[in-house]
Amino acid sequence: MLVEVKISPLGKDSVVGNGAADIRRLIENSRSSFYLTPSRVWIEGERSEVVSLLKRCHIRAASLSLRLLATSYDGRKRQASENAGELKRYSNRRHSSEAAGLAASLPAS
Repeated sequence: MLVEVKISPLGKDSVVGNGAADIRRLIENSRSSFYLTPSRVWIEGERSEVVSLLKRCHIRAASLSLRLLATSYDGRKRQASENAGELKRYSNRRHSSEAAGLAASLPAS
């Protein structure tokens, strides 16, 4: 199962920052593969593990009044290696677009 989670905390106090950090630690300490971006995280693993992790993340977010704006998943039955390939392709595409954006923002020589 491949899941995309976007966590959007409202407010700027330390509780919100600590909550987002707690959720990140939950994800990092899980057995699932993940890829972090500045605005979301992609999680890949067995359905039962990923659903359990998402539940823990949602419970933690709700206890701190954080808003989870988007959770979407690819529920197709695939081999874990296929999902890992998706994460790798996303990572490569993201790094390419960031490099292109940086190059476009540099002054011409």
